[in-house]
Amino acid sequence: MPAAVPSSRCKQTFQGDALGPTLDLCWECIYIVHAVVYWVARIIWDERNRRHLLEDNAARRISPTEVEEVLQSPSSLRQRGRGGELRVVGKTPSGRRLTVIAERPAAGVLRPITAWET
Repeated sequence: MPAAVPSSRCKQTFQGDALGPTLDLCWECIYIVHAVVYWVARIIWDERNRRHLLEDNAARRISPTEVEEVLQSPSSLRQRGRGGELRVVGKTPSGRRLTVIAERPAAGVLRPITAWET
């Protein structure tokens, strides 16, 4: 993740948790209030989630590459879902805005469940 320069007006830092590293960044530099920062080291693709994305929802025309771009982008908004899953909203480099739902089986690991254009 690129380093951010903390704002002179804001002195709070994000201390991290079991899901990601401690970051010495001010809240203003991270995302918005109630957003969660996650470090993504690995994205798991298996037959089930790849089939769901490419075949079951083929009309959406979302590629695994686009899903990975959104999950790995530092500018994507990440929020915890009710069931503990991660909801990520962001843009691909081509400008397509996607919402991705992913499981977190381990620290730094995400397994995409579904995605749609928002």
